[in-house]
Amino acid sequence: MALRTATFVFACMAVGAVGATGCGAQADESGSGEENVDTSQDLLIGDHLRGIADADFNTAKAAFAAVEDRGDGLGPIFNDAGCGNCHVQGALGGAGTAIERRFGRFVNGVFDPLANKGGSLRQLKTIGSFTNSSGKQCVVPLEQEPTEATVRNVGRLTTPLFGLGLVDSLPDSTFRNLAQNEPQNVRGIVNTVSILLPDPSDPNQSVGTQRVGRFGWKAGVPNLVQFSADAYVNEMGITTQHCSKGTSVTAFATESASNGVPAAAGCDDDIPGTDEPVGSCSEGRTEIQEDVEEFTDFMTFLAPPPRGQSNANTIVGQVTFGVIGCGNCHTQTPF
Repeated sequence: MALRTATFVFACMAVGAVGATGCGAQADESGSGEENVDTSQDLLIGDHLRGIADADFNTAKAAFAAVEDRGDGLGPIFNDAGCGNCHVQGALGGAGTAIERRFGRFVNGVFDPLANKGGSLRQLKTIGSFTNSSGKQCVVPLEQEPTEATVRNVGRLTTPLFGLGLVDSLPDSTFRNLAQNEPQNVRGIVNTVSILLPDPSDPNQSVGTQRVGRFGWKAGVPNLVQFSADAYVNEMGITTQHCSKGTSVTAFATESASNGVPAAAGCDDDIPGTDEPVGSCSEGRTEIQEDVEEFTDFMTFLAPPPRGQSNANTIVGQVTFGVIGCGNCHTQTPF
């Protein structure tokens, strides 16, 4: 399945359909930009954007909700066994109460994630003790915060995913313009990062090219495809290999190691080598591993949460929001 064929015009129509501002300058072929917007039925939290077939979205949703086990490549260390186990609040794809943990240290003012000790993410679970398919007794220790760490036990809550497909569809210039138009005393920094796994639906993306970061706690991830592969290996321990324009992408094909010490041979999980490879990338082949593609499809077409009905309190709140300066960063300016 390849759902990610929506154009930016479609994305803007979807924004308009749920009541958000922006995209007004993007017109359809007839010139109106609004003729195809269906406002006959309000979207509910957890719904998909209009124009996406229920069956296709539900297939992607089921993959996102699936729970993995050692036979699927889960582990050796991980934070949870399924995307949907953490993204639960409001609806599947929402925020959550799960808190991942980070550690590291500063050396001469520069942050050191202690990668050789398994940092900066400390996975909170392990596949533990088991007998592998060859009869070998395996024990995978739980990752511990190393004594070298001076930044300790930093928590990050699970973030919501609603509407992120619309964010992914925006050009880099949108984010640069937003930052440029902010008051200087609160102006944000546009973070540009390298693409490790390009989105096949965007011909401008290639391995090693740059794009404005827009996902993750520090905007370190450039697109939802890479976001999915990154979460699959770091949060669930499931490794993947992909093809992009004939290049084999193995950036997400290395198992996480408890405090930097790889599991004994045959004890990382029940799958030797990369858990989910797509194979040869000859003849210019492009293919995203199926699970990663499904996760991406789910997030791409997960609609933004609808705004509730306005009343006297929300109107006062909206005015206060602007007066005290929240709108300097949380802009309603059209793109």
